[in-house]
This record gives sequence, structure tokens and C-alpha cells, in this order.
Amino acid sequence: MQGFKIISRLSFYLILIFSLTACGSLSGRSGFFTSKDSAPQHNVDIASIPNAVPRVEAKSRYGNPASYVVFNKRYFVMADSKDYTARGVASWYGTKFHGRKTSSGEPYDMFAMTAAHRTLPLPTYIQVTNLKNQHQVIVKVNDRGPFSNDRILDLSYAAASKLGILATGTALIDIKAIDPIQHKQHSSSQKPQLKSSTHTDHSSATTTANVTPLRLEAATSKVTPMPLPSSTKKTTPPLAQSTAGSASASIFLQVAAFKERKNAERLRSKLTRLSDTGIHIRQIQQNQNTIYRVSIGPFSSSSEAGKIAETLTLMGFGKPQLRSSQ
Repeated sequence: MQGFKIISRLSFYLILIFSLTACGSLSGRSGFFTSKDSAPQHNVDIASIPNAVPRVEAKSRYGNPASYVVFNKRYFVMADSKDYTARGVASWYGTKFHGRKTSSGEPYDMFAMTAAHRTLPLPTYIQVTNLKNQHQVIVKVNDRGPFSNDRILDLSYAAASKLGILATGTALIDIKAIDPIQHKQHSSSQKPQLKSSTHTDHSSATTTANVTPLRLEAATSKVTPMPLPSSTKKTTPPLAQSTAGSASASIFLQVAAFKERKNAERLRSKLTRLSDTGIHIRQIQQNQNTIYRVSIGPFSSSSEAGKIAETLTLMGFGKPQLRSSQ
């Protein structure tokens, strides 16, 4: 009986400690409750769900500690989101957390336009752009996460669907914080230039856990600078579709070379998430060894290829080499 009391007491304290250190959704999102996340079983008209509307709100009472620790790593919450931009990989969460409290205290609604970020103040409104298809949405950041070093944002099911990333589970994105006052002034003075994407991705997400996202952000809480698209300043463009149809295109970028084809296939799979076309594997003989080259192209000019090479280098793919063939 004494042993039973000790075990019961120990269990109580473990639950209490976990609840106190987890901060709301941090406990639910750490993977202790269920093993898999998924999309809803019923069809939902995602296209009818509007973007989040930026508005001035007081900071969440619960979601903005000076710092917090998850999985033995400390994160420092930003004082404000002014001029915040970032580029990295986004994932999403669905039924596994639907209805549970977020770090801000609001219940998570997978059909609302929301997101989770490790260090932005709660709430913060952000514009998210899928760099592969250029779909854009506006979401409200009201939760903490993702606590994986290779991702910078977790999107709600609805937001991920509008951006077209349900099937792959992850996507390379740009993030830009929105000033609610400026946004309102801009909206009232002219028609918004930002269009909510009507694209809806109904693909099942039961395989999300098996997707290996690209490692685009170092394992720190430091913000990754994002070159914003602009016609008035020099930018580093996202990896885009190559001009494979150009008659003069004859320049390729060799991203890497491997002795084993499976490694080349793995790299091609990662690059395919960023570009639908122009990714090749070529088998060659070199010093009596079989080598598998992974290349992107063709490009119509060395300038075009150089911009893509710069982006790939910033994304951690090394320094691609210019070649006149695959």
C-alpha cells in the first residue's frame, strides 16, 4: 500500500511538472498524446475560408514569457515583430491538436487561418508565401512551435491547404510580419494587392511524419534574413522552374555528385520540392568509378544560373558548379 501511494504521488508530480513546463500547447504538440497527425476525414470547403484579418490586439497573457525551454533548448520571445522577415520550411498540424489550447490560450482550430512560431510575439499577423507556387495567405500566429530545427513555422490545416502543401507535408516559404494599422490603411486606400489563394490541396496528410524536410535554418533561434521580392533592389530569387524550353539554354548547375544512386535520388527528391522541372541525374564513369551527378537546368544564361546557384548556397546545398551539359 505504501508503495502504491509513492507511485501515485510520483505520477501526480510528474504530470504537474510537465503541465507547468509545457505552457499550454507545448505539451500537446510535443508528441506524447498521439503518434500521428492527419487531415480531417470529411470534405471541407477550404476556398471559402477567408484570410485572417490583421487587427491591433493586446499581447497574449500566457504566450509571451521572456524565454522558455522545450527539449532542453531555450527560446527567447521577441519583444515585437516589426519588420520581421524569414525564409525557411513550413509544416502543418491538423486533427491531432484540434480543439486543444494553443500557447496563447485560444483553442486550436485547424479550419482557422493560424500558425505556430517559436519566438514571434503572440499574436502576430504574418503573410506567408509558398515559394514553389507563389500562393499567399495571411495567418494569425497564436501558438508556439515547431520544435524541430529544420522548420520555422507550423500552419493550420486550412492555411496549409490554401498554400498547397498538404501532400508534401512541408514547403519552402517566405514570412513577412504585418503591421495591422498599416495594413488597414492600405486596404482602405486601395484594393488589396494580396489575393488569398483559392488553391485547395485535398491530399491526405497521413504520411506527413515520413517527410524529410530540407534543413534550411541553423539550429538556433536566430532569424534567417529573407530577401524580399522587389523591383527596386537586388534580391536573391527563390529556386524556380528553369527555362527548359529555351532554344539557347545550354547551361546547367551541378549541385552534387554521388557514388550511390540512392543518394542522388534523395537529393533530387529534395530539390523537386522547390522546382517542378529541370532536375537531372546523369550516370558517368570517372576513374573507373560510376558517379551520379545531380544537376539543375538548362538555363539560358550564366547570370540566371548564378542567381539560382546563390540561392542554393544560402539554402545549405553547397556551391553548385556551372556546366555546359548535365
